[in-house]
Parts: sequence; structure tokens; C-alpha cells
Amino acid sequence: IINDQSLVERANHLQKIMLSNLQEIAENTQKLKNLRGIGAIVAADLIVEDPTQRLGYKIYQEAIKLGALLRPLGNTLYWVPPLTIDEETLMELKSITQKAIIAGAT
Repeated sequence: IINDQSLVERANHLQKIMLSNLQEIAENTQKLKNLRGIGAIVAADLIVEDPTQRLGYKIYQEAIKLGALLRPLGNTLYWVPPLTIDEETLMELKSITQKAIIAGAT
């Protein structure tokens, strides 16, 4: 199935789009660093002044209110979408993530 449905290629394609989207969010908010990915899993560290601050969880809560499920681990945000996600939904995820970061970081 992995070969027949070109899932590795699909994951790599999604990674390029998602890293580009995270880079745009990082530039717009100045709140992300150390962007990285492996396949269709991408992550970025939140820039925090106090490492004991649970900013990742706060942003996760804001994103839930806006309709997206982010995966926070400490002050690192992860996107782990299904391989069937379409580009329109990725754009919505980008928008929601940016709004959640802006709302959560204030």
C-alpha cells in the first residue's frame, strides 16, 4: 500500500508545504524558531522568555477554540496531519495556528 499509493512521496510533499507555512508564521509572529520536519510531521519551538511558561498548551487551547488540533509538547508545537489532508485545509491550519499564537502569546 505504501508503494502503490506513493505515501512516502506524499509525506515529503506535505512536509515542504507545511515547513513553508510554518516559516511564514514564524516571520509574521516572531514567535517560532528551530523549524523542522520528518515526513508529514513538522515542529517548531516557541520563543519564550520563561522556559517554565506553558505557552505551548495555551496556544493549543486557542487553536482548539478556532477549530484546529495542534500537538504541543512543552513549548514545541507539532502538526501531524493525515496524509489525505488537502492543501486548502493546510492553509486553514496555517491561519488558525497563526491566530492562536497571536492570541496565546499576549
